[in-house]
Amino acid sequence: MCNILNGENCKSVCPAVISMTQLRKQCAYWQRALRLQDWEVKLTVSRRSQFTMPRCQGVIDWVLPTRQAYITLLDPRDFPGTPFMHDIEVTLVHELLHLYVAPFHADEDTLADHAQEQMIDALAQALVRLRKQADGKRASQ
Repeated sequence: MCNILNGENCKSVCPAVISMTQLRKQCAYWQRALRLQDWEVKLTVSRRSQFTMPRCQGVIDWVLPTRQAYITLLDPRDFPGTPFMHDIEVTLVHELLHLYVAPFHADEDTLADHAQEQMIDALAQALVRLRKQADGKRASQ
């Protein structure tokens, strides 16, 4: 189950990028695809000023015994200026994948933490890319 905590209108949160309804649907889709339906996921989109970790595009907190997770995604308006497009779906999948390594969570800024982050990021990017390719093939048929 995926819930959006803040009731802001999509256009004010993610202008021309994704609506809160689309984000909610993506969360539910990826929970099914990743077999995380037994987790209750609360989802928010926040401005950079509300992030405690300044370089992050998303943050997840979890409670393993109750299978609850709280994901905060960076508002696309605050994505740092780079030549790369920010894909909030990749960030969402990245944060959901953290639930699989949650029991083995590494201390921040250690070699194990960096390895986990790189693995999770590579998987998130690959999974979203494959889904988009499959959607493109279905649309062209």
